[in-house]
Order: sequence, then C-alpha cells, then structure tokens
Amino acid sequence: MVVALVVALGAVCQVLSGTGFALVVSPLVMVTLGHEAGLRTVLILSAVLNLSVIARMPNQVRPRDALALLLPAALVIAPMMLVSDLLRGATLNVVAGLSILAATAASAAGRPLPFYERRGGAIIAGGVSGSLNVLAGASGPPVALFAMSRRWPPTEMSATLQAFSLPLNLLTLAAVGLPSASEWGEMGWAAVGLVAGLAVSLPFIHRVSAGLVRRVTLGIAVLGGLTLLSTAFS
Repeated sequence: MVVALVVALGAVCQVLSGTGFALVVSPLVMVTLGHEAGLRTVLILSAVLNLSVIARMPNQVRPRDALALLLPAALVIAPMMLVSDLLRGATLNVVAGLSILAATAASAAGRPLPFYERRGGAIIAGGVSGSLNVLAGASGPPVALFAMSRRWPPTEMSATLQAFSLPLNLLTLAAVGLPSASEWGEMGWAAVGLVAGLAVSLPFIHRVSAGLVRRVTLGIAVLGGLTLLSTAFS
C-alpha cells in the first residue's frame, strides 16, 4: 500500500510539472522494498511512462540525438553494475541517496551547462545519466540539462528524452534482472498507484502552477534522498 501511495505521488508530480517521477519514487520505493526490488520497480514504471509520452508525440522525437545520448549511457551499464555489486547494503544506499540529492540539486539549479554545448557533450550527459540509472533509477537530470543547454524546444525535449530513456530503462532492467515472483505483488500495487496518480492529476493540468508543483517535487526528492541516506546509519 505504501508503494502505491509513493508511486501515485510521483505520477502526480510528473503530470503536473513534467518532471520528477523517478526522483520522487526511487528513494522512497528503495527504502520500502530494498534497493534491487525498488530499482526494478522504478525502471518498469518509468518505461511505461516513457512509452505513454512517446505515443502522444512520436513526431517530436529527435532520433539522432536520442541515439547519441543512449550509446554512452548503455556502455556504462555493465561497469556500473560491477560497482553496484561491490558496494551493496548500507554503502549502496549512501551512494544512491547522494546520487538522488545531486540530481535534485542539478534539477533545482536548472541552468544550461557550457560544456554540454561542446563536442562530446552528449557522451558526458549520456554516461552520467546511465550511471545514475543503475545506482538510483534516476537518469533524467543530466540529459535534461544537456537538452536545455542545446536549447531544444520543450516538446522535442520531452519526446526525445523519453525516446532515450525507454531503451535505457529496458537495458538497465535486463542487467539488474526481472522481478521475482514475490516482487510482482508489490508491482501490482505500484501499477495501481500509477493509474490512480494519473487519474487524479490529469484534470488539473494547466490549473495548478507547474512551478509550485516542481518546488514540491524537488522538496520530496530531497526528503527521499535523505531518508535513503538515513537507512544506512540506522
């Protein structure tokens, strides 16, 4: 039930502000289910959201840019899985929590980064994004800042980043492993939360300040990151 509430909250944040699903859901679900089960849950739900956005605006996708980001992101999955396996337990929660806080800070700053405008910017953004996806299931902030630095139109940015994230989430899920039989029960609650969050938030699109929702989203993400850190010392 807790998982359903967390996922519903993340879906509301995503729909009303256009960002924040993984930042909100990932740390709290990891605390509730454990790191690996939580990561699998976030990857599957994020893939569903990715697909739903792409289906609404397929013509806005920039295929070459999505691929330029995906290749370096995919290449870091295997080495980051090794890092994740070495860390394990409390140390892994510390790294995941710090990753969430760093990604949240980058999102809050929201400023274009000059080095992303240079040649090789996609390699840096994709590599960092892929690393964050393995550690914390939150690949969005680095590539969002890349798109902002390249001044992509909002609709193209949204569609292209989903087209990048969908295969990345599936590749990461393949590396982490599919949910066990016992985890599918919690996955059902997560699906209920996703549907509920979408149903509740859709009528309020353009009626609630996206800026306000974004601030609340980032605040919840910070709380989640700190909660994940606290589990390492409890």
